This record gives sequence, C-alpha cells and structure tokens, in this order.
Amino acid sequence: MDRRSQLRPLWAARVLGGVMLLFLLYMLFGHWFGAEELDTPFRDTADRLAYLFFPWGVALGLALAYWRPLAGGLFVLLCMGGLFLLRPDLVDSVVLAFALPGLLHVSAAVAGMGRPHEPKR
Repeated sequence: MDRRSQLRPLWAARVLGGVMLLFLLYMLFGHWFGAEELDTPFRDTADRLAYLFFPWGVALGLALAYWRPLAGGLFVLLCMGGLFLLRPDLVDSVVLAFALPGLLHVSAAVAGMGRPHEPKR
C-alpha cells in the first residue's frame, strides 16, 4: 500500500472531526450564552456524567486527535462508550455518528504503526 492511500483515512478523520468539533463548540456556546433559562438542566448524577462524556469529552478527544490520532481517537470512543452505557436510548440516534471520526483516527493510527519511519527529505 502506498503512502498516499495510507493517509486518506487520517485526512478523512481530520476533516470529519473538524466539522463535528465546530458543531460541538457551536452547541456549547449556544448553551452557555443562549437566552433561554433552564431551571433544572440535570435530573441526576447520570445526566451530569453523560454531559461530561458528550459533548465535553468528545470535543476534547477530537481536538487531541489532531496531535495524537491514536490517543484522541481512543478518547472519543471511550467517551462515546461511556455515554451509551449511561444512556442506552441514544445508541440508535444521530449521536452515534460522532464516534466515526474517533474510529477513523484509531484505524489510521494503527495502519500507520506498521510502516517504518521515513526520514524527511
């Protein structure tokens, strides 16, 4: 396999992860600075933990994946797994799509581990 075809999953993960990261940041800023008031945003501790996993954990993992694809991708997948353990009703929703960049980052990092390091020219 040539180097160009090995980089395709990494760039696909970066583009898709960047779009999703921008969406998550937009959603977080809208939540912080929005005009509507929420009396009880969290019902219990499970809701607070789910909020840490998604969107905070996923956004942190997507940002980390730009520097460390394996660590960031695994962090995204770990956060998504934690979210789905706490909220199994979200497994069949659109939220599952946020795991795709993490999976692509992990697969690109694992595929890149097998090739020898080439010096820069």
